[in-house]
Amino acid sequence: MTRFLIFAGLLFAGGLSAQHCPFDATGIIVVNIHCSSDTANITNLEVILMDSLGKVVGEFWRNPDKITYHGPIDCNHRADVTRMRFPFAKDNYVFVGAINLLNKPHTISIRDIDGKKNGGNFASVLVKLTKSEVYSLCGTYKMEVYPEEYHDQKVVYKPLEICLSTN
Repeated sequence: MTRFLIFAGLLFAGGLSAQHCPFDATGIIVVNIHCSSDTANITNLEVILMDSLGKVVGEFWRNPDKITYHGPIDCNHRADVTRMRFPFAKDNYVFVGAINLLNKPHTISIRDIDGKKNGGNFASVLVKLTKSEVYSLCGTYKMEVYPEEYHDQKVVYKPLEICLSTN
């Protein structure tokens, strides 16, 4: 009986600290920002995620061409997500955060920070986000194509499309 209790205690304790996936409870927002005449992403934009009070939550970055982060990813080793490539996100702008991030209203602020160097002097815009723009990274972060079915819910992945106009 004592052996069983020790085994059960170890099993229970181990289960409490176990992590299903390196990106449990983590979501990604993917944004394709282009102009009306071209669907290619516009480079050198400042893309900021803000809460409902206008406070900066974080900054988007361009999904890198290749992974430059090498090392373990788990509860004890948090990856630098700005150095990871999320294949399904292609060359779009990405933001990684808590999956429940958008339970409250958030906005994306987009500003052209280099003027004509990126092909145009683009007008700044604010875009309101909804929960449907956050996709779970748990089990999907290495995938080339984001799955259409996730936890018995139909999730059709599509980056948020934002079309900028020139000033």
